[in-house]
Amino acid sequence: MCVYSAIFDLYTPQIPVPTPTPYGPTQPWLPVLPADKPMTPEELTKLLEAFRKAAEEAKEIDKRDGNPDCEDPDKAKLLDRIAVLEHRIEILEASKKPAKKSRKKTKGNK
Repeated sequence: MCVYSAIFDLYTPQIPVPTPTPYGPTQPWLPVLPADKPMTPEELTKLLEAFRKAAEEAKEIDKRDGNPDCEDPDKAKLLDRIAVLEHRIEILEASKKPAKKSRKKTKGNK
């Protein structure tokens, strides 16, 4: 078994499955994660970054050791799951940013 495949085996149970939302991405207050794996967006971001770093390092190890490219299509579904979670984190982060206030000009305010 190549190291890259083992990284997917290690992280797949740790990374939550996104909760389907019937309201679409315009409802950022909906839960991002299932209740059985409560995690803040910051914690999830750290987990996803750790996965990406481990996967990159594993590819390098496999390349160095002469292991063939062994990406399993079923395991690659984890990358799709991660993309959905990262998109939802972006939506949550964008909703936290305060809206810019516009000031109307009046005679006393130039």
